[in-house]
Amino acid sequence: MKNLKNILAENMRRFGTKNLSETNLTNKLDSNNVQLVINGAEYDKNIGGYSYVTYQGGGVADKSDFQDLINDIKQEIESENDPTGAYDQTRLVSDIEFDCELKVGSDTIDFTVSFDEDGDIQNVEIQDELVAKKHGINDQVLSDYLF
Repeated sequence: MKNLKNILAENMRRFGTKNLSETNLTNKLDSNNVQLVINGAEYDKNIGGYSYVTYQGGGVADKSDFQDLINDIKQEIESENDPTGAYDQTRLVSDIEFDCELKVGSDTIDFTVSFDEDGDIQNVEIQDELVAKKHGINDQVLSDYLF
């Protein structure tokens, strides 16, 4: 079992903190200066291949919008199925990958979030590492903020 000092040191390295007096980064993201934007979602179906859905949310999104969009995608796929089951049923054969932005002040951080067909998060990946680092944001901080 790891002792508390080792766990603290590991977390400080992971989050890039130098001392305990630094601000909690997740709380920093909860400020009014941060806006989440979901541009769209991409997923693969066994019948019809890849689909890209543009998010019609009108700009700033909420964390709960991910689950709403996943439910909409599942309903859309289900609507393509024959109720009698007479032919191969359409189903999701990939993760659902969301193309997103996090606006922090005047900066924009592009990132993707992947969910499985059950709506469980699989991955958060930041594309703009330098901009994110400027604001003390990494994949884990962003993941904690979103979920």
